[in-house]
Amino acid sequence: MKRKILITLLAGCMCLLCACSTPDEQSFAGGNTEPSIFEDSGGNIVYNYNFDEDGAPPAEKGELQKRAAEEPAFEASKGGISREEAEKILDQCSSYRMYLPGKTADFKKMYNKTLRYEEKDYYSFSFYAEKNSVRMFVGTDVLVACDGSEVLRLDAANSYQQVEMNSAQDDKDVSQMYPGAKITAQDALFSLLDKAAEKLGLTESMIDYTFEADDELVSKKSVSCYQFTPKLRYESSVQLCSPIYAAADDSGRIFALDNNKHEYDIVS
Repeated sequence: MKRKILITLLAGCMCLLCACSTPDEQSFAGGNTEPSIFEDSGGNIVYNYNFDEDGAPPAEKGELQKRAAEEPAFEASKGGISREEAEKILDQCSSYRMYLPGKTADFKKMYNKTLRYEEKDYYSFSFYAEKNSVRMFVGTDVLVACDGSEVLRLDAANSYQQVEMNSAQDDKDVSQMYPGAKITAQDALFSLLDKAAEKLGLTESMIDYTFEADDELVSKKSVSCYQFTPKLRYESSVQLCSPIYAAADDSGRIFALDNNKHEYDIVS
């Protein structure tokens, strides 16, 4: 079975991503393996995870999984837990490796659908922040078992990993994650809307992006910033875009990759 990552940023960034993986994070689709790396016809750097090592050529990434403008009606599984119970389970889960700028309870949940995965029924949710009735999606998609037994998160290889349940109390508070920040991560995320999407390197509708957040402030051009990595989900892959940096000092400065200069610059 294959899992691949389509990358639209420097390959070095992906090397760092792969280095973050830990041995105990085994994909439910198979064990960890070193990815093959190639450039496709569109110029994307592709990390191909070939778990069965059959040598077959990589599959196409498929159609972009666009997010519904309106949340679908909740489809309860027969004999399964309610939506309220599923969200309560999520709120009690550790946010570790879910790329949220805070605890899971700090974010609203959008129900996507009820699905069958690995012979088990799950409720699919996305995390989002909301301001002035505008939603921005953050972290990663998650599955809650309809029997309440487990929670899975979508990883960068488009497969699912287990989430530690009943351990949210061990997560850091935002003040510990981002000491000295003058604005919240959510305010910083919404400040991206003040800039033209193309200047941020974004080519799709903003609602279709999910923004991974780093769990600490990052220095960019000597400015302490929140780091947000936009990503898109396709049928058979997850595409990560160049990270965007929003100043944590309430100055409104945003840094994005200038492809012409091949370096980060302030977005005007």
